[in-house]
Amino acid sequence: MFKFDLTDQRRLAVAAAITVIALPSLWLMSRSEEAGAPNVATAGVAIAPESESPTTADPGAVDPMGSPGAAYLDGPPTATATGVVVIAVAGDRPGTSVSGTASYRSTLPSESVCQVRDAPFGSRVTVTNLDNSRSMTCIASVSPAGIFDAAVVHTEAFLSIADLSDAPVPVEINW
Repeated sequence: MFKFDLTDQRRLAVAAAITVIALPSLWLMSRSEEAGAPNVATAGVAIAPESESPTTADPGAVDPMGSPGAAYLDGPPTATATGVVVIAVAGDRPGTSVSGTASYRSTLPSESVCQVRDAPFGSRVTVTNLDNSRSMTCIASVSPAGIFDAAVVHTEAFLSIADLSDAPVPVEINW
C-alpha cells in the first residue's frame, strides 16, 4: 500500500477541505428560479436570452477574423477565385560587392567553403584582403545567425590572404 509522508497528507487535507467548501457553494450560487434555464455564471460567461441578439458597438463594422460559424458543421470550404500565383525569384544581378572584416574557423567542411553574411547560397565568392591585395575564392555556405564578420573562411584559406595573428582583416567581398 502507498503511504503518504506528512507534507503530502497536509496537501491532501487542504485540497479536500477546499473541495468540500467549494462544491456546495458553487451549487448554491448557480441555482436559479428558472429550473430549465442554463446558468454558467460560476464560469463567468453570460448567456443572452433566445429572444435577444448580442449587440455590438458598431453594427456596420466588419469582423477582421470573419464570421465564426460552426467549424465542424460548415462542410468543405468553397473554392476561391482561381488566379496565377506569383513566386518571387531573384533576378540576374550584376556582381555585388561588400566591405567588411574576415576571420577564420577550422570547423568549416573544406577550404573551398566559406560563410558570407549576405551572399546567396552556393555562389562563387572572391575575398580580397584590403591590406595586401591578396585574394581567394570560395563557395558561399549557410551563415549562422549572429555572425559578426562579413566573411568566415577555413583556416587554410585564410592563410592565403593573411597571417592568423592579423585576424580579423579588412576585406572586400565580391560575388
